[in-house]
Amino acid sequence: MALPNLIIPGAPKAGTSSLHKYLSLHDAVYMSEPKELHFFSVDEQFEKGVAQYAVNFEGVREEKVIGESSTTYFIFPNVVERIACTLDSPKLIFILRNPIDRVYSHYRWMQSLGLENRSFIDALLADKDDSPDINTRISGNKTKYYFAESCYGTHVGKFVKQFGMSRVLIQTTEQLGEFPSRVLENCAQFLGIDSFEKIDPVWENATRSDNTQPISDGDHRWLTEHLFDEVESLRQLTGLQFTEWENDFPISN
Repeated sequence: MALPNLIIPGAPKAGTSSLHKYLSLHDAVYMSEPKELHFFSVDEQFEKGVAQYAVNFEGVREEKVIGESSTTYFIFPNVVERIACTLDSPKLIFILRNPIDRVYSHYRWMQSLGLENRSFIDALLADKDDSPDINTRISGNKTKYYFAESCYGTHVGKFVKQFGMSRVLIQTTEQLGEFPSRVLENCAQFLGIDSFEKIDPVWENATRSDNTQPISDGDHRWLTEHLFDEVESLRQLTGLQFTEWENDFPISN
C-alpha cells in the first residue's frame, strides 16, 4: 500500500497548484490526481481510513517521491497530529506568497466565484479572531479565513514543531514565478532526486485580475501592521529573510 512521503500543505492562493504540476513532471515523483484530497483535514475523509486514502496512490510504480497537496492542511486543527500518526517521516514543502498579496488574491478569488459580496475589510474582520473550523468551508478547499491563512509564523510553526525544520522546505510564490528552475532544483535536492529536465513554465489555478481594483492604501497599511509579527515569527523560525517581501515587511536589524 503506497502512501505519501511528501505533503504540500499550502499556503492557499500561493502557487500550490503550479508546484504540484511541476513536481508531477519529474519521472521520480508521483503526485496525486486530483490534487486536493483533504484527507487529514476533513473528518469524514479521515474516518474512511488509510486504505481508502491509499486508493489515490494506486498508480505508483517505482517513483521515489509520492506526494499530495491540500491547502486545507494549512490552518485547520488535527492535521499535524493526523499526518504524524499516519505517514512515516514525511517531508513537507510550503510555498508562501507575500501575505498581503495572498490575502487579497484569496478575497478576489472568492469574489470571482460569486461567493463574497462584503467589502474587503469587512470580510477580513468577520472571522479574524475565530478559531478555524473546517466545517465552515463552502466546498472542497473554499474557505473564507482570509486573515488566518496569511498567519505564516503560527501555522508553519505547528509543522516545524512536529516534524523539525530538517523535514521542511519553504519556497515563495515570487521565486517560483521569476526563477522556477531554481525553485525546482531546491525541491529536487530536498527530495533527494535528480535535477529536473528543462520544462516549460506552469501557472495553474491563477486568479483572474481583469477589471479588479487594487488593494487600497489604507487596507494595505492595516495588513502590514497586523501581519508584521507573523512574518517576523516566520523569519525567526526558519532563519530565512524573505527579502522579496522586504518592501512591506522590512527586515529587523
